[in-house]
Amino acid sequence: MITSNKEFDNFYWVIKLNIVIINMGYIGDVINISPVVKALKKTYPESTIIVITSPVSVVTAKCIPEVDNAIAFSRYAEHKGINIFGFALEFRKKYKTDLAIILNENFRSALLSFLMGASKRIGRDCDGRGFLLTHKIPFTEDERQQKVQVAKHYLRVLSPLNIDCSDKKPDFNVLNEDKQKIKNTLKEQNPKNLKLIGLCPATGTDGNVSISKCWNVEEATQFIKYINSKGGYKVVIVGQDACADFAENIRKKGILDFIDLTNKTSINELAATLTFFEKFISVDSAPMHLAVAVNTPVISLFFDPNYQKWAPENNLKNTFLFNKPDISSDDVIKAFENSF
Repeated sequence: MITSNKEFDNFYWVIKLNIVIINMGYIGDVINISPVVKALKKTYPESTIIVITSPVSVVTAKCIPEVDNAIAFSRYAEHKGINIFGFALEFRKKYKTDLAIILNENFRSALLSFLMGASKRIGRDCDGRGFLLTHKIPFTEDERQQKVQVAKHYLRVLSPLNIDCSDKKPDFNVLNEDKQKIKNTLKEQNPKNLKLIGLCPATGTDGNVSISKCWNVEEATQFIKYINSKGGYKVVIVGQDACADFAENIRKKGILDFIDLTNKTSINELAATLTFFEKFISVDSAPMHLAVAVNTPVISLFFDPNYQKWAPENNLKNTFLFNKPDISSDDVIKAFENSF
């Protein structure tokens, strides 16, 4: 492991340094690369930063402050198998890559950085890919067991650069036009101008529901009843397919007094929506990470020990609850009351 940045000193004098960040994850994963972007841009302010990510996450990557471009790599479709060579060739025709930061631990990401001709390639030494990297860092046991918070996990890849990585908070650009659109939508559905409490009780799209990450419908129903009984508040349910089904199940229990925005917002509009919430209660999901990035206080619900990696850092704004197999409405109400 390199503990000095001597090999990278010349980078400070390059005016147009091209840096490629590779993360093939989903939306929540990609939101959490923003601390890496900030650290690199702070050190190399004249650099161009390009993110290569999965098709579903391209829009998200483009909304990370100081990302100059984001390109889709479809590892399960268009660029599957030997098609990786075609992608790398086209990329090399357009860009000269000075530095590749590989945030995934799979072989394919490291191979891609090599095929793209990146002069320096930094990543974890795992999955038999060490020979493809110019600078290897260890894949530690605590990381393998998902015991390192995700922002810190990603920032460790920058250790050979020996740069300032103290800022671990994710960021996301919210567009004014999206805020205005959502403001109008909420005004129509909330004419009394009640304070809004966001809720993302489930996760999953296209029939792929993450059952182990979903809150119990009965407990969620009790929580909404509690919010309604307080007066002055209204619950807004957000999210995609699994949340839409969840909202329908709540209606079947006779609870109709909430705003349902499931499947009604793009990722940019969802980010804008989250800024209007006093608090956001969410299972482990993309909206949870997005809420942290736009500075909305979050109470996150985890039903799996991977909370050590994926939960937002506990601070004055954010907290998390962990229990297996379920979290009671009483626990969430207590966390909600204590968060003010």
